[in-house]
Amino acid sequence: MPAKARSSRYADRAALQSLGLFEDTSKLRAIARRGNNTFDHSACEIKIISDLLPHQKDFVTDFDHRMVALCGGFGSGKSFAAVTKSILLCFRSPGFTHLFLEPTIPLLRDVAIPAWQSVLDRYGIPHEFRTSPLPVFTLKLAKGDTPILLRSFENYNRIIGVNAASMVVDEIDTVSTQTAEAAIVKLQGRVRVGKCPQLGFASTPEGHKALYNMFVREASDEKALYKAKTADNPYLDPGFIENLRATYPANL
Repeated sequence: MPAKARSSRYADRAALQSLGLFEDTSKLRAIARRGNNTFDHSACEIKIISDLLPHQKDFVTDFDHRMVALCGGFGSGKSFAAVTKSILLCFRSPGFTHLFLEPTIPLLRDVAIPAWQSVLDRYGIPHEFRTSPLPVFTLKLAKGDTPILLRSFENYNRIIGVNAASMVVDEIDTVSTQTAEAAIVKLQGRVRVGKCPQLGFASTPEGHKALYNMFVREASDEKALYKAKTADNPYLDPGFIENLRATYPANL
């Protein structure tokens, strides 16, 4: 812990002691949970939404359905949309725990953590990051510290004892359909607290797998599916798109 943080904590404890409240551990826990009262999350949300592409905006700002998904081609901005979706869900349920899942631990390290760090820095969102024993970003919001647990989707059986306010899964169709569907059955029951308990999914189209089964075969009024093509991202280099057309099937 930095010296400044330690001195602040000691000052808090000394103040409590002077009031005869040192033994009241609830007061100490309240200090530990104290959020950032200067950060304007409403202004931040407006800025985030203004930066989204149309298909990202449709997905990120849909808070009416229990389950929402964005299926998009390579480079269509799915990962950015997934992170910003999770952040806006945190803004709606501050002080609660949220889940953000990648298929594997290497993808957490190589994709999710850099994407989260980039977005949080870009919008000046106050936060802390812990890598051990498992990665956690904690947003320092006015209504309470808000942890986002970054976890591996393939290891869903290890996510126990969590009451979450939201769950966002990136690249869900890169794991087997059997694993994905078993994980969803178990994990959706974990999303049961907060003001907007929602599940979000983002994936490249991988055929008739878990995303297709959930949002097409088993479509319902509680679900919404949004689609995007690689070409829907105007910031991509045209050469990148032409290379994809020459290399991959049209659905990707």
